[in-house]
Amino acid sequence: MEPESTIHVLKGCPWASGIWLLCPLALHTQQMQALNFSDWVKEMGKCLDEEQLELMLVVAWALWSDRNLLLFQDIQNYPVDVVNKAISFFEEYKKEKLKIVQTPIGWQAPPHGVYKINTDAAIFNQQGIGCLLHPALPSLTSRAIDLDELAVAALFSFLKQGISFHS
Repeated sequence: MEPESTIHVLKGCPWASGIWLLCPLALHTQQMQALNFSDWVKEMGKCLDEEQLELMLVVAWALWSDRNLLLFQDIQNYPVDVVNKAISFFEEYKKEKLKIVQTPIGWQAPPHGVYKINTDAAIFNQQGIGCLLHPALPSLTSRAIDLDELAVAALFSFLKQGISFHS
């Protein structure tokens, strides 16, 4: 009997092999060579598309989860139940993945009246903190400012807003 290792639990043991054959990928894992799980995922990444690789990782998670149920709670599921759990989780994952809002690539000006501030810090012989203030109006240019100037600008902005609220 092969000693229990991560790769054995997820690919090599007969229980895992049966689950891999039942899942939509129908993998013959005992014929595949891999010293560890990371190498196996890399190898599978060469022959599976992105969605199939994601499903493979979900099935591996379901196998590990099922193994832990058996080990720690003495609960053993049928292989088809492990596969159905993985497929159900994967379908839910795909639905949620579609909801993810893709952030635009590149910088965008903030809305009118809003300033975007990028900050950075470096410590060498002297401490230094800097920031870049990006105004919403295209006629104003972005420029580097120091913290004192930023504090004055922020105070002025708050005072201006306070005055406009009470006018």
